Amino acid sequence: MDGFDMLSMGLGMIDPDNPLTALNNKLHQSDIYNGFQMGVSMLSSFSGAASQNMACFIAGTMVLTATGLVAIEKLSAGDVVISTNPDTLETAGKTVLETYVRKVDKLVHLTINGEEIVTTDNHPFYVQGRGFINAGNLLVGDKLISVNGEDLFVEKHRVEEFDEPATVYNFQVEDYHTYFVGDCAV
Repeated sequence: MDGFDMLSMGLGMIDPDNPLTALNNKLHQSDIYNGFQMGVSMLSSFSGAASQNMACFIAGTMVLTATGLVAIEKLSAGDVVISTNPDTLETAGKTVLETYVRKVDKLVHLTINGEEIVTTDNHPFYVQGRGFINAGNLLVGDKLISVNGEDLFVEKHRVEEFDEPATVYNFQVEDYHTYFVGDCAV
């Protein structure tokens, strides 16, 4: 569904009267179509399928594990990472269930408390008072939280696009589906 919407939007910028854009606009006037599209998106998220093709970090990104910081590309199923339940704020060691590797042509460079974190634009970060916000939508000044409950701030935000795709990594965590990255443990 996303691909069709993106294609329609792109073609609409070139030729607003093209038939594909008109069809997409007509489909989005239907509550049934919109409900179906939302259902597919939710199913994808809850099944973990979204994790495979969405949010990721570059090699070398350090992840907080039960034994200390480990580069994301070195993690394997069965490793234990530090994870926080976003509803209760309970923090515990949780098992990595699966790992993912993919290619992307765009990354977001965030500077958080002086440390650069490089991620895909759709990787969610917990912003105090706003909930989970994708990296591409973070704002300079947004207040994040560390594993120790310390306030962390987004100081810089820059998007980088590539001609040749970059390799990125992610993994699925049991139960809480969260983890901490960087020396600042955001």
